Order: sequence, then structure tokens, then C-alpha cells
Amino acid sequence: MSAMETLDHYIREELPSVIHESLPEIAPVYPYIKQTSMNVVRNQDIGRGWEVRHLYDTGIAGLMKPSNPMGMNMRGNDEYPQSHVLEDGHDVFPSAINAPHVGSIQRVLRLMKSTGNFGIPATWMQADRLNATQIEYVTRDIKGVGKMRALTEATSFFMHSGNALGQIKEVDFTLSSNKQGKFELVAGTGRTQYFRPGMCVEFFDDNSNGPDWTTKRGSLQYIVSNVDYLNGVITVADVAGGDIHDESIANDDWVVAYDHADGSNTPYQMRTWGLEDWIADSGDILQEEGTSNQGLDLDAYGQFKSLIQDVGGPLTDTVLNSYVAQFMDAYPGFSLDTFISSMGVQMKYLEQPEAYNNRMFYDRQGQALDYQGGWNDVGYTFNGKKFQWLTTPMCLSGTLYAVKFGEGNVKRYVPPRIGGSNAEVGSEIEFLVPLTGATNMFKITHTSDGASTELLEAPFWQYALVAPVDVKSVKLHGLTEADGSII
Repeated sequence: MSAMETLDHYIREELPSVIHESLPEIAPVYPYIKQTSMNVVRNQDIGRGWEVRHLYDTGIAGLMKPSNPMGMNMRGNDEYPQSHVLEDGHDVFPSAINAPHVGSIQRVLRLMKSTGNFGIPATWMQADRLNATQIEYVTRDIKGVGKMRALTEATSFFMHSGNALGQIKEVDFTLSSNKQGKFELVAGTGRTQYFRPGMCVEFFDDNSNGPDWTTKRGSLQYIVSNVDYLNGVITVADVAGGDIHDESIANDDWVVAYDHADGSNTPYQMRTWGLEDWIADSGDILQEEGTSNQGLDLDAYGQFKSLIQDVGGPLTDTVLNSYVAQFMDAYPGFSLDTFISSMGVQMKYLEQPEAYNNRMFYDRQGQALDYQGGWNDVGYTFNGKKFQWLTTPMCLSGTLYAVKFGEGNVKRYVPPRIGGSNAEVGSEIEFLVPLTGATNMFKITHTSDGASTELLEAPFWQYALVAPVDVKSVKLHGLTEADGSII
């Protein structure tokens, strides 16, 4: 087998599986998201796209009215005492003409498309086979591409509704002889865990609650050169190695994934509709940016509203009991089953039993004290219903979500593969070059003026969508985090 064929087969097998395996590692919610291609079909537009349709029943049907359980009465008269007639006012059934029927809402959800690329030196293909060093290099590179793709998807699931990685709290672009700049994020707008060395970003001006997509900050392509996860500091540099001290990046600007807007500054949705896109109490939800998809109007369909509350304090049992009860009372029969929060929210919750007299009693019974600190498991039970509690550094600071993962409510849709409708990896990744009739995935890279280079590239695209069937959830924000919590 030639070097080209070896690389081709290896990449086809490894790239999708690395993405699939990396998602639970980056975000622990993914083991509870059911992956499927059931009901995923090609859309009706020109071009190769995919969509899934959700159909909801709304309202009730028929008419009913109270009636006399004794039936109709008989009426007598002194003029004809030996005969009786039925009294007027006999029951009339409701009119079938005006009887309501059950309504329906059909939501057409388009699978999100992402494009990617990576390259290898063309000289590698001159050998009959790859040596061990080259194979190891390709293995690491493929894992890096897969983790980048998984990180983008997991970030999108948790990110701020403004489609941004976060808002800048403090910026300094005068580091290392003006070659690097650093910034921190405003709590609740993003997480340091959204960033990895090697990822590319860009900046936009602030527009009250998200980026102003018409005002891009700076003129360079920035690459993340270092991430200090303990202190929440991200360092960036010009990908070409130039000075960046004159760039107009300022506090309150927003940092987004590179090339996140098209030529007219229309933002592309970052891969999925995440928690912040379907948990809402007003406006439209599941609305795809840059398309005619108008989303689901919560003002017209109030039964899809979620409970959202700014707590402005620590999470306690009283807080949880109050808002979970309010939700359950509003939606009887609907079952939440999972809490998602940052570690800082959960640690502050653990402080509450000791927050008052702060005393502990030990019963030694004449024996040496056997003491063990820490904690084992944090759970929550409401009226006999046990919730699982997932913590992740991807979740927005000071926020707790109560959602339903059971019964496959949240699904990750991918295109169907030949031979079945269910897929562990699926055919979500497709390479461009084989569509031209080529037998492998690589092509020569060209410069902007069309000149060939000594680099082979393998462009690909991916279709996938994470979305719930039933969107109703609880969001508690403005929660106090434990001291020392990292943004």
C-alpha cells in the first residue's frame, strides 16, 4: 500500500472517532446525548444539506358543556291530565362545526455545517511507505484536528447566546516587545476552558449583550499562544508573527472563533443550538442566524417557555426547592432529571450546611477519632425524584441549568450512513476531493495567484446538530461561586 493510500485510510478511520471520543472528555453531558440519524433527511433546497423535523401537538379538541343528569322532564296540564308532553329546554349537543381540533407545529431544524482542512508535506508521498516518525506525527495531528472539532461543538453547546467565546474584562496588548497580548473574560460571558493553544480568534465591538458584527476590532488573524487556566488569562499573537500593540482591542470587546462571520458580517451559528439558544422565556428560540428560519416564537407558543431566574446569591436547598417546585407546578407530568453547573456553583452549595453556627459534633464513644474530610457525591432529590448533577468547566460561571436528558430528549443528529439509521460515528464528516472522482482525499495546495505548493491538503465538511425534542428547562443565573473559582 502506498504512502498516499495509507494516509487516506488512516485519516478516514481516525478523524470521526477522535471527535466522537473527545466530546465526553471535554463536556461530560455528551454521554447523555443520544446520537442518531433517525428522521434526518436531505433538505428540499438545491445543494446537499440535511434537516430533521419535529412535530408538536398543541391545544385540545372538541366541545363539552354541563347537562341535566335527570334527562328531560315531563309536563302535565289540568286541561289534559291524562297526557304528558316533554318540557321545553331539552339538551342540545355542542355544535360539531365550531368544535376545536388539535393544532400542530412543525419545526424544521437544519443540521449545522462546518468546514475544515489540514495539510501534510508533499514530499512524504514520494516514499513507498511512511516511516515511524511520520506516522506518529500524522497520528498526533489527526488527534489535534479531532479535538479542535470536538472543542468547537462542546463550546457551542454551553456558550453565551451572543455566539461569542466571551467578553473581554481586562486587556493588555504590549507583551513581549509588542508581539503578544493577553486578556481575561467577564464572568458569565465565557470560560477560559473554551480556549486552547493553537486556535485562531478575532475580536468585535460590543453591542450591549453580544458582538457588534459590523465593527470588527483589529486587522490580523490572532492565534492563541498560551492559556493560564488557573488564573483565567488568555494570551494571543499575530499568526504571522507581527506587532500587535497598535491593534484596537479594548475592554468590553468580544472574542469569537476566527472566520466566524461572512463577508457581510453575518454571524454563522457555531455548530449547535446550545443551552442558551433553547432555554428562554421570551422571543424566538432555535433561530438559525443568517437564514429565513424565524425560530419558535415564545410569545405565540407560551407552553415552550423555560423558567429563568436571576438569584443574586448562593445556591441553597431553599432556592432549588422553590424554583423546581414552580416549574413542576407549571408543567405537571414533565420531568426534569439533570442539573448542569460550574464547579464553583456546586462548591458554594456545599458550604451552606456550615454557613450558620459553623459547628460540628463528633461522637467518639471512648475511641480514637477517625476523621475524613472532603465529600463523596452531591445529589438532589425533589419529592422522591433524584436528579443527577453534572459539573463542567464549560458551563457559564454562576449558572445552573435543570434540563431533561432522559428518554432521549436531547439528541445529536448526524446524516444517515448506508446500511442503517443509527450511527455511533456516522457519515457526519465528508471529504471534498473524492467528489471529483479522485481515489484519495488529498489535493495540491495553491497560492492566491494559483501557483502550486509543496503542501497537500484534505478539505472536509461536517454536518451535525444537537437539539432537544422538548425545550422546557430551568435556568438559575447570578449564583455566587465559591472563593477562588476560575472564570
